[in-house]
Formats: sequence, C-alpha cells, structure tokens
Amino acid sequence: SDGSTVNPRTFTVTCDSSFTAQFATNDYLLTVNGDAVMGSATGAGSYAYNTFATLTATANYGYHFTQWNDGNTINPRTVVVTSDSTFTAQFAANNYNVVVVSANNAMGSVAGAGSYTYNTSATIAATANYGYHFTQWSDGSTVNPRTLTVTCDSVFTAQFAANTYSLTLLADEVMGSVMGAGDFEYNASTIISASANYGYHFTGWSDGVSLNPRMITVTMDSTITALFAANAYHVAASVNIDEAGY
Repeated sequence: SDGSTVNPRTFTVTCDSSFTAQFATNDYLLTVNGDAVMGSATGAGSYAYNTFATLTATANYGYHFTQWNDGNTINPRTVVVTSDSTFTAQFAANNYNVVVVSANNAMGSVAGAGSYTYNTSATIAATANYGYHFTQWSDGSTVNPRTLTVTCDSVFTAQFAANTYSLTLLADEVMGSVMGAGDFEYNASTIISASANYGYHFTGWSDGVSLNPRMITVTMDSTITALFAANAYHVAASVNIDEAGY
C-alpha cells in the first residue's frame, strides 16, 4: 500500500506499521482458429481470469460446422477463461443431392443420380431408346455424358426426340406409280399406294405384302418397291361362211 512493488520485501522496522498487499486479476490469451477454406471463427482476444468469452464458428458456403477441437459441438459457445487457451473450429463439406430424370421414359433413360460431397464431380448420362435421340438437358446443355461440379441440390432432366426416317417407294414407271414416300418420325403411321398404268396390274410389294393401299409404321429407313405385271387379254377369232359354202 506504500507503492512498493518488491515482493518478497525486506525492510527495517522503526515503528508500528501496516502493509496491505494489493492484487489484480490475470489476463489470459484466447486463440480461436477457423479453416481458410471451410469457415471462420471469432472470439479470440485477451480476457481477465474467470471472465466469459463467446466463441462463434461460421461455415462458408458448401460446408458446415461439426465441433471444436475439444469435442464440444455447441455453436456459438461460452467458455470461462482460466488460462491461455486455443480453440479450433472444425468443419466438413455438405452433401448435396443430384437428381437425374428422363422427360419421357419411353424415349430414353438416365444415370448418375446420387448424393455428392460439395465441390466434387458427378457424371450424368442420358441413353436414348431405339428410334429416339437425346436433345439436351433441362438447363440447355447438350453435352452427354456430362461432368459437373456439385455445389447445391440439383435436378437435371434429359430431353429426347423421335428420329426421322426416310421411306422410299420405287416402281417401274412404265407399269405404274406409287404414292406415300417421305420423311417420317419414328413410329409414325402412313399410307402408301400403288397405281397400275393401263395394261398392267399391281401384284404386290417387295416386302411380300399384297395389300394396296396399305398402312405401315415407320421404324427405320426403308425402301419398298411396287411390283406390277402386264395384263393378259383373251383374243377370240371367228369364220363367216356364205350361202355357197365359201
């Protein structure tokens, strides 16, 4: 109380005396660490002994807080400062769902759906059924198969369209003509017909079908020939005899 900071202290007694020792609370350093990529943490500083400090961990996008290095999972948390201490916030990457669907299961199928860790790669693919072809994904991308970086829950829809096939019809122009040729989408139905020229008649198609006109379902590029044959005609001859027998 007399201002001396010597301790212990030796002095010469010369009179009755009173000395009061004065104390103060220690300050302790609190170090709080985060992760440069996954998240940050606050609450570091110098604190008086037995006071309270609040520690807060904040995850960056794509990550989440898991625990402090001492195993405590409370966030934010309050600690009582009793010594120099270090607390490190621990984080982990989020998992996101990638949903992959076909716009029409009759036209094609898809693969690659699943749960993926943030910032990892996923490969999605669309496979067209016979008679169809892949056109694009719902976000406009035409790459297939396609590799993407997963950053959030996502839905990708594969879009398909029917193939176009050519139907070619042939005929001997001397004998007849045909109608119905053209380009058609897969599984479309169309009517073809053959017309014989005078003196000829239709006998059948090159694929063995004799129906005319006929309806066919287009499933591939095809060439069909109309077959004709010449008509046969009966010629009758007669003789006239006069009264004289000639």
